[in-house]
Amino acid sequence: MTHQLSALLREPLLHFLLIGALIFVFVTEDDGSDNQVITISEGRIAQLKNDYVLRWQREPIQQELDNAINFYATTQMYLNEARSLGLDYNDSVIDRRLRQKMNFILEDIVAIQQPSEQDLQRFYQENPDSFLSDAEISFEQVHISIDKPDELLAQQIDIQKQRIAQGNTPEGDAFYVQPNFTAQSDVEIDKAFGTGFAAQLADAPRDQWSGPYRSQIGEHFVFVSGYELGTVKPYEEVKAAVEDGWRYQQFLAAEAAFEAKMKQHYRVELPEGYGNE
Repeated sequence: MTHQLSALLREPLLHFLLIGALIFVFVTEDDGSDNQVITISEGRIAQLKNDYVLRWQREPIQQELDNAINFYATTQMYLNEARSLGLDYNDSVIDRRLRQKMNFILEDIVAIQQPSEQDLQRFYQENPDSFLSDAEISFEQVHISIDKPDELLAQQIDIQKQRIAQGNTPEGDAFYVQPNFTAQSDVEIDKAFGTGFAAQLADAPRDQWSGPYRSQIGEHFVFVSGYELGTVKPYEEVKAAVEDGWRYQQFLAAEAAFEAKMKQHYRVELPEGYGNE
Protein backbone atom coordinates (compact mmCIF):
# COMPACT_ATOMS: atom_id res chain seq x y z
CA MET A 1 0.00 0.00 0.00
CA THR A 2 2.82 2.39 0.94
CA HIS A 3 4.63 1.56 -2.31
CA GLN A 4 1.48 2.25 -4.36
CA LEU A 5 0.94 5.58 -2.57
CA SER A 6 4.54 6.63 -3.22
CA ALA A 7 4.20 5.78 -6.90
CA LEU A 8 0.94 7.74 -7.10
CA LEU A 9 2.53 10.80 -5.51
CA ARG A 10 5.23 10.76 -8.19
CA GLU A 11 2.66 10.97 -11.02
CA PRO A 12 2.95 14.32 -12.93
CA LEU A 13 -0.80 14.28 -13.62
CA LEU A 14 -1.53 14.20 -9.89
CA HIS A 15 0.82 17.15 -9.36
CA PHE A 16 -1.04 19.08 -12.05
CA LEU A 17 -4.44 18.32 -10.53
CA LEU A 18 -3.29 19.28 -7.02
CA ILE A 19 -1.86 22.59 -8.23
CA GLY A 20 -5.05 23.25 -10.16
CA ALA A 21 -7.15 22.52 -7.09
CA LEU A 22 -5.07 24.89 -4.96
CA ILE A 23 -5.43 27.67 -7.51
CA PHE A 24 -9.18 27.05 -7.72
CA VAL A 25 -9.57 27.28 -3.94
CA PHE A 26 -7.44 30.43 -3.87
CA VAL A 27 -9.23 32.32 -6.61
CA THR A 28 -12.76 31.30 -5.62
CA GLU A 29 -12.44 32.41 -2.01
CA ASP A 30 -15.11 35.06 -1.54
CA ASP A 31 -13.50 38.20 -0.11
CA GLY A 32 -16.71 40.21 -0.28
CA SER A 33 -15.28 42.66 -2.80
CA ASP A 34 -17.15 44.20 -5.72
CA ASN A 35 -14.94 42.18 -8.08
CA GLN A 36 -17.38 39.30 -7.60
CA VAL A 37 -20.05 41.23 -9.53
CA ILE A 38 -19.83 41.47 -13.32
CA THR A 39 -21.94 44.45 -14.37
CA ILE A 40 -22.96 44.54 -18.01
CA SER A 41 -24.43 47.88 -19.04
CA GLU A 42 -26.83 48.63 -21.87
CA GLY A 43 -23.96 50.35 -23.66
CA ARG A 44 -21.85 47.18 -23.44
CA ILE A 45 -24.72 45.08 -24.83
CA ALA A 46 -25.11 47.54 -27.69
CA GLN A 47 -21.38 47.23 -28.40
CA LEU A 48 -21.60 43.42 -28.39
CA LYS A 49 -24.50 43.59 -30.85
CA ASN A 50 -22.56 45.98 -33.07
CA ASP A 51 -19.49 43.72 -32.99
CA TYR A 52 -21.67 40.81 -34.07
CA VAL A 53 -23.18 42.79 -36.95
CA LEU A 54 -19.73 43.89 -38.14
CA ARG A 55 -18.50 40.30 -38.15
CA TRP A 56 -21.54 38.47 -39.53
CA GLN A 57 -23.30 41.25 -41.46
CA ARG A 58 -26.64 40.65 -39.72
CA GLU A 59 -28.39 41.24 -36.42
CA PRO A 60 -27.94 38.48 -33.80
CA ILE A 61 -30.91 36.45 -32.65
CA GLN A 62 -31.56 36.44 -28.90
CA GLN A 63 -29.65 33.19 -28.26
CA GLU A 64 -26.61 34.50 -30.15
CA LEU A 65 -26.69 37.74 -28.18
CA ASP A 66 -27.01 35.77 -24.93
CA ASN A 67 -23.97 33.71 -25.94
CA ALA A 68 -21.97 36.87 -26.68
CA ILE A 69 -22.93 38.35 -23.30
CA ASN A 70 -22.02 35.11 -21.53
CA PHE A 71 -18.65 34.98 -23.30
CA TYR A 72 -17.92 38.59 -22.34
CA ALA A 73 -18.90 37.98 -18.70
CA THR A 74 -16.80 34.81 -18.51
CA THR A 75 -13.84 36.68 -19.97
CA GLN A 76 -14.18 39.34 -17.27
CA MET A 77 -14.21 36.61 -14.62
CA TYR A 78 -11.01 35.14 -16.05
CA LEU A 79 -9.42 38.59 -16.04
CA ASN A 80 -10.43 39.23 -12.42
CA GLU A 81 -9.01 35.89 -11.31
CA ALA A 82 -5.81 36.46 -13.30
CA ARG A 83 -5.36 39.86 -11.65
CA SER A 84 -5.97 38.35 -8.21
CA LEU A 85 -3.08 35.97 -8.93
CA GLY A 86 -0.89 38.87 -10.02
CA LEU A 87 -0.58 37.52 -13.56
CA ASP A 88 -0.76 41.04 -14.98
CA TYR A 89 2.28 42.18 -12.99
CA ASN A 90 5.59 42.65 -14.82
CA ASP A 91 4.16 41.24 -18.06
CA SER A 92 5.84 42.95 -21.03
CA VAL A 93 2.93 42.19 -23.39
CA ILE A 94 0.38 43.74 -21.03
CA ASP A 95 2.73 46.65 -20.30
CA ARG A 96 3.07 47.44 -24.03
CA ARG A 97 -0.69 47.22 -24.51
CA LEU A 98 -1.38 49.60 -21.61
CA ARG A 99 1.08 52.16 -22.96
CA GLN A 100 -0.51 51.78 -26.39
CA LYS A 101 -3.94 52.48 -24.89
CA MET A 102 -2.58 55.64 -23.23
CA ASN A 103 -1.31 56.73 -26.65
CA PHE A 104 -4.77 56.05 -28.09
CA ILE A 105 -6.24 58.41 -25.49
CA LEU A 106 -3.79 61.13 -26.53
CA GLU A 107 -4.65 60.51 -30.19
CA ASP A 108 -8.35 60.85 -29.41
CA ILE A 109 -7.69 64.16 -27.65
CA VAL A 110 -5.78 65.44 -30.67
CA ALA A 111 -8.48 64.17 -33.05
CA ILE A 112 -11.03 66.46 -31.38
CA GLN A 113 -9.01 69.50 -32.42
CA GLN A 114 -9.95 70.95 -35.79
CA PRO A 115 -7.17 72.86 -37.57
CA SER A 116 -7.96 76.18 -39.17
CA GLU A 117 -7.01 76.91 -42.75
CA GLN A 118 -4.29 79.16 -41.36
CA ASP A 119 -2.89 76.28 -39.27
CA LEU A 120 -2.68 74.03 -42.33
CA GLN A 121 -1.15 76.71 -44.55
CA ARG A 122 1.50 77.42 -41.91
CA PHE A 123 2.35 73.72 -41.54
CA TYR A 124 2.59 73.38 -45.33
CA GLN A 125 4.95 76.35 -45.59
CA GLU A 126 7.12 75.23 -42.66
CA ASN A 127 7.52 71.64 -43.94
CA PRO A 128 8.01 71.85 -47.72
CA ASP A 129 10.26 68.75 -47.83
CA SER A 130 7.32 66.64 -46.68
CA PHE A 131 5.35 67.44 -49.83
CA LEU A 132 7.90 67.03 -52.60
CA SER A 133 7.19 65.20 -55.82
CA ASP A 134 9.50 62.27 -56.55
CA ALA A 135 12.93 63.02 -57.96
CA GLU A 136 13.46 61.71 -61.51
CA ILE A 137 16.71 59.98 -62.46
CA SER A 138 18.01 58.96 -65.87
CA PHE A 139 20.90 56.51 -65.92
CA GLU A 140 22.56 53.54 -67.57
CA GLN A 141 23.72 50.59 -65.50
CA VAL A 142 26.04 47.63 -65.97
CA HIS A 143 25.24 44.67 -63.74
CA ILE A 144 27.89 42.52 -62.05
CA SER A 145 26.51 39.26 -60.69
CA ILE A 146 27.51 38.40 -57.11
CA ASP A 147 26.74 34.72 -57.69
CA LYS A 148 30.42 33.82 -57.83
CA PRO A 149 33.38 33.41 -55.45
CA ASP A 150 34.42 36.62 -53.67
CA GLU A 151 37.90 36.54 -55.22
CA LEU A 152 36.52 36.30 -58.75
CA LEU A 153 33.98 39.05 -58.03
CA ALA A 154 36.72 41.37 -56.74
CA GLN A 155 38.82 40.70 -59.85
CA GLN A 156 35.90 41.48 -62.17
CA ILE A 157 35.17 44.73 -60.33
CA ASP A 158 38.84 45.79 -60.52
CA ILE A 159 38.90 45.13 -64.27
CA GLN A 160 35.83 47.33 -64.80
CA LYS A 161 37.33 50.11 -62.70
CA GLN A 162 40.41 49.99 -64.92
CA ARG A 163 38.23 50.22 -68.03
CA ILE A 164 36.52 53.31 -66.61
CA ALA A 165 39.88 54.89 -65.74
CA GLN A 166 40.97 54.32 -69.35
CA GLY A 167 37.84 56.06 -70.65
CA ASN A 168 36.05 52.88 -71.68
CA THR A 169 32.56 51.64 -70.87
CA PRO A 170 32.46 48.91 -68.20
CA GLU A 171 31.24 45.44 -69.12
CA GLY A 172 29.02 43.25 -67.01
CA ASP A 173 27.01 40.07 -66.84
CA ALA A 174 23.81 39.44 -68.76
CA PHE A 175 20.77 39.99 -66.57
CA TYR A 176 17.01 40.48 -66.79
CA VAL A 177 17.07 44.12 -65.59
CA GLN A 178 17.14 46.62 -68.45
CA PRO A 179 20.36 48.65 -68.86
CA ASN A 180 18.77 52.07 -69.48
CA PHE A 181 16.34 54.03 -67.30
CA THR A 182 14.87 57.39 -68.29
CA ALA A 183 13.21 59.83 -65.87
CA GLN A 184 12.44 57.15 -63.30
CA SER A 185 11.21 58.01 -59.81
CA ASP A 186 12.89 56.88 -56.60
CA VAL A 187 10.03 54.47 -55.98
CA GLU A 188 10.30 52.88 -59.43
CA ILE A 189 14.08 52.51 -59.14
CA ASP A 190 13.90 50.94 -55.68
CA LYS A 191 11.21 48.59 -56.96
CA ALA A 192 13.65 47.32 -59.62
CA PHE A 193 16.86 47.27 -57.56
CA GLY A 194 15.77 47.18 -53.93
CA THR A 195 15.28 49.79 -51.23
CA GLY A 196 18.08 52.35 -50.99
CA PHE A 197 19.49 52.06 -54.49
CA ALA A 198 17.93 55.33 -55.68
CA ALA A 199 19.50 57.13 -52.70
CA GLN A 200 22.93 55.90 -53.84
CA LEU A 201 22.31 57.29 -57.31
CA ALA A 202 21.50 60.69 -55.79
CA ASP A 203 25.11 60.87 -54.58
CA ALA A 204 26.66 59.48 -57.78
CA PRO A 205 28.66 61.87 -60.01
CA ARG A 206 26.88 63.09 -63.14
CA ASP A 207 27.77 62.31 -66.76
CA GLN A 208 30.44 59.75 -65.99
CA TRP A 209 30.73 56.11 -65.03
CA SER A 210 31.09 55.39 -61.31
CA GLY A 211 30.63 52.58 -58.86
CA PRO A 212 30.17 49.88 -58.05
CA TYR A 213 26.93 50.37 -56.12
CA ARG A 214 25.39 47.43 -54.28
CA SER A 215 21.73 46.49 -54.79
CA GLN A 216 19.66 43.50 -53.78
CA ILE A 217 20.46 41.86 -57.11
CA GLY A 218 24.19 42.51 -57.42
CA GLU A 219 26.83 45.19 -58.00
CA HIS A 220 26.34 47.97 -60.56
CA PHE A 221 28.42 50.53 -62.39
CA VAL A 222 26.21 53.47 -63.33
CA PHE A 223 26.25 56.48 -65.65
CA VAL A 224 23.83 59.11 -64.31
CA SER A 225 22.87 61.41 -67.17
CA GLY A 226 20.03 63.29 -65.50
CA TYR A 227 18.76 64.02 -62.01
CA GLU A 228 15.73 66.25 -61.50
CA LEU A 229 14.97 67.11 -57.89
CA GLY A 230 11.39 66.86 -56.73
CA THR A 231 9.37 70.05 -56.44
CA VAL A 232 6.88 71.06 -53.76
CA LYS A 233 3.40 69.91 -54.75
CA PRO A 234 0.57 72.49 -54.83
CA TYR A 235 -1.20 72.94 -51.50
CA GLU A 236 -4.62 71.88 -52.76
CA GLU A 237 -3.15 68.65 -54.16
CA VAL A 238 -1.69 67.59 -50.81
CA LYS A 239 -4.15 69.20 -48.39
CA ALA A 240 -5.22 65.85 -46.90
CA ALA A 241 -1.57 64.90 -46.29
CA VAL A 242 -0.96 68.35 -44.77
CA GLU A 243 -3.75 67.77 -42.25
CA ASP A 244 -2.38 64.31 -41.41
CA GLY A 245 1.04 65.84 -40.83
CA TRP A 246 -0.43 68.63 -38.70
CA ARG A 247 -2.33 66.12 -36.55
CA TYR A 248 0.79 64.00 -36.06
CA GLN A 249 2.71 67.11 -35.01
CA GLN A 250 -0.03 67.91 -32.49
CA PHE A 251 0.12 64.35 -31.17
CA LEU A 252 3.89 64.58 -30.64
CA ALA A 253 3.44 67.89 -28.81
CA ALA A 254 0.67 66.43 -26.62
CA GLU A 255 2.76 63.34 -25.89
CA ALA A 256 5.79 65.45 -24.91
CA ALA A 257 3.66 67.69 -22.66
CA PHE A 258 2.01 64.68 -21.00
CA GLU A 259 5.35 62.97 -20.37
CA ALA A 260 6.86 66.15 -18.93
CA LYS A 261 3.90 66.55 -16.56
CA MET A 262 3.93 62.87 -15.63
CA LYS A 263 7.66 62.85 -14.83
CA GLN A 264 7.11 65.58 -12.24
CA HIS A 265 5.37 62.97 -10.08
CA TYR A 266 7.98 60.21 -10.40
CA ARG A 267 11.57 59.64 -9.39
CA VAL A 268 13.70 57.12 -11.28
CA GLU A 269 16.17 55.24 -9.09
CA LEU A 270 19.16 53.49 -10.67
CA PRO A 271 21.65 51.08 -9.09
CA GLU A 272 24.37 52.82 -7.10
CA GLY A 273 27.38 53.52 -9.29
CA TYR A 274 25.41 53.07 -12.53
CA GLY A 275 27.19 54.66 -15.49
CA ASN A 276 30.56 54.90 -13.75
CA GLU A 277 32.05 51.81 -15.38
